[in-house]
Amino acid sequence: MISGGMSFPFFEEIREKRGYCYSVSAYLVEYTDLGYFVVTMETSPATYKDALALAFDIMHREKRNAELLERAKGSIRGGFKRISDTGQRLDRAAKDIMLWGAPRTPAEMIAAFDAVTIQDIEVAVDRYLRPEQFYTGIVLPKKS
Repeated sequence: MISGGMSFPFFEEIREKRGYCYSVSAYLVEYTDLGYFVVTMETSPATYKDALALAFDIMHREKRNAELLERAKGSIRGGFKRISDTGQRLDRAAKDIMLWGAPRTPAEMIAAFDAVTIQDIEVAVDRYLRPEQFYTGIVLPKKS
């Protein structure tokens, strides 16, 4: 909902409106015993705190945006239809086996995404996406 491309809030606000960074994204990494949510951005040492605060503001502000949820679902549906690479299909099947016990068809995955409600999003954001639950990793250039 927040990092689906150029017309989504992270890109529009953090990059285009504020000019804090060139690249910004968010994604989820899932394992059988844990998972983590990642926000990445390349920004200057002078603006990283403002950029990070804005990222949290966006996540919490947009958690009730049903129109944005529907746009994200459309983007996900389109992504499943575009995957034609055998390696990508095998990677997805292996991940499904690891997480769910069996590979899922694209139709099953789309149905799972379509079942997500704006209330589900709000609960997840409130429960898992609080700044005090995040670790911040910063990579700076080596001083000469």
